Amino acid sequence: FHNQSYAIAKDNHYSIFRLSDKKLTCFKGKKINHIWTIDCLGLAEYTSTGKYNSEDSSWDGDRGVLGIEGIIVPAGKYDYVKILNNGMIVVAKEPVEFTYEKYVDLYDDDDYEKETRQFQWYKKWGLISYNGEVIAPCVYSYYFESSYDKLILCKGGNISFDKYGPKIEVKGGEWSVCDVNEGKLIKVHSHDEADSYKTKNVSETDNAYKDDRDNLDFEPPRILLSDSIKKPKSQSNYSDYRYDDEFSDDE
Repeated sequence: FHNQSYAIAKDNHYSIFRLSDKKLTCFKGKKINHIWTIDCLGLAEYTSTGKYNSEDSSWDGDRGVLGIEGIIVPAGKYDYVKILNNGMIVVAKEPVEFTYEKYVDLYDDDDYEKETRQFQWYKKWGLISYNGEVIAPCVYSYYFESSYDKLILCKGGNISFDKYGPKIEVKGGEWSVCDVNEGKLIKVHSHDEADSYKTKNVSETDNAYKDDRDNLDFEPPRILLSDSIKKPKSQSNYSDYRYDDEFSDDE
């Protein structure tokens, strides 16, 4: 009830109703197979081609974003869509998969075994505001949610994947930080400058950034799961890297 917006289905057509001003937006004639939970801004992901899988209670198919103002991101335009809690919408194209090795203690007996797993990333990233304005076109090679109202992107640069972790390594490139409150991009010289509002143990000489993360999980095809930052490890010479430490095989 606190969201104040609701999806209504009638005669195979969806509508969104906003309680505060009693506004009703009807999507009659739009191909919508399913709408996910509506957030506090009245935004929701939807699919126009997805089918329900009763075995794992999930939906496949494309993804888009709609809201009280209409279709914000048409389903199928991007390979990946995620609505952030701050109202920004992350989109991505051109998925790329790679394998990595991880030692796991399957039976909690301190006997670690090596497993080979798969990790999915995207070559192009972009940002769209809750009202449909393109803040960052889908051309950036790297994207990271640094905090609730600060998002970091990099255009170009050398992107590589390490088989241990996995780790996404970024060298060089043009860095920008998105100030969600102002809804604009600010060009900076490095990842450190973009992330300067947070305290980081980063060397001033090699300008390298440490981002050791747990749970940077991707659930195919297009749902980004939660992440957390754990205690930094040793300093590297990479401009940026991150890795998944709790990636499950069935996601």
